[in-house]
Amino acid sequence: MVRSKKCPASGIKLAPPVQHATVMTVERRENDPKLWYSIKVKPIARQPYTISRRYEDFAHFSQQLHEAFPTPNARSTGPRIPKLAHKRLQLLPNQQKKHRVDELNGFLRDLFVLPPSIAQSLPVLEFFGLQREDRLRKSLLLQDSTISSTSSIHPLAISPTTSSTLSTLSIQSSTSQYQPIVFFPSPSTSPTLRLIKIKVIYDRDNIIVIQVPRNASLADLRARILQKFCDLDLPKDFTLLFNDTRSSASSNTSAESSFSVDSSTAILITREADLAHAQSSLWVRLDKVTLRCIA
Repeated sequence: MVRSKKCPASGIKLAPPVQHATVMTVERRENDPKLWYSIKVKPIARQPYTISRRYEDFAHFSQQLHEAFPTPNARSTGPRIPKLAHKRLQLLPNQQKKHRVDELNGFLRDLFVLPPSIAQSLPVLEFFGLQREDRLRKSLLLQDSTISSTSSIHPLAISPTTSSTLSTLSIQSSTSQYQPIVFFPSPSTSPTLRLIKIKVIYDRDNIIVIQVPRNASLADLRARILQKFCDLDLPKDFTLLFNDTRSSASSNTSAESSFSVDSSTAILITREADLAHAQSSLWVRLDKVTLRCIA
C-alpha cells in the first residue's frame, strides 16, 4: 500500500475506507453564487453519510491525485487517475447542473475502481472526510429536524425511561394514560454494540485510541492505525500484540513490561485469522482493548 507521509489536513475528520460515492443533489446557498453538490458517501463498513463540495473542490482534488500519483507516460499500462473537464459550460442552468452531476459521478465511479493504494489514499480520505462545513451543516440539519419533530407531536408529552436492558418511551395525550412502547436494543441496531474502542501503544510518546467495527478486517485496522501514526515510518504489515489478561483501563506499568512478547498470555496478530479469533472469542464482552504495535 502506498502511503503518504503527510498528516491529515487540520480540521478534517478523515473518512473511513470508502466503497463508493454519488452526487445526489445540487443546491445554491445564501450569499454564495457557487453551486454545492451534495454527495452520499458509502464507507465499506459503516453507515452512509453526506458531505457537500463545490466543483472547484473537485477540480483541486483531481489535481492533488494527479500530483500524488503521476502517470509516467501516455503508453503506461498502470492505473490512470480520472480527469475533469475544467470547462465553463455554455448551457442553460438546469442543463448545466445535469451535465456537471453526470461528469462528477463519472469521475467518482472511475475513482473507486482504482487500486486501494489510490482509492483509499490520504487525499481521498481527506476529500470524503467530514470537514468543518459538513459538521456545521449536519448540526443545523439536526436542529431543524428536532424543532420540526417537536412541533409535529404537540400537544403530546414524551417521557423517555431507560434501564440496563430496555428503553421505554411513554407517550401521554390529553385524553389517555401513559402507554409504554418498549424497544429492545440488539447488536444489529445499536451502534455501541457494533463498535469497539482500541488503544494502540507504539511507545510511551505515541499512543492512540480508535473506534472500529467489531468485525473490522486486519487490513482496515492497520490502515486506521497508519493514519493516526502518520508521523511514524511504520511498515504496512506491522504486528499487533494483545495481552488477554489486561484491559485498556490498566496503565500503571510501562507499555514495554505490560505487553512483552515473552509473556505467556501475549497473542500476536499478524494474519486475518489471528484478528478474527480475537474478535470472536477474546473481545466479545469487552468495550475496549489495548494493543501493542510492533514494527
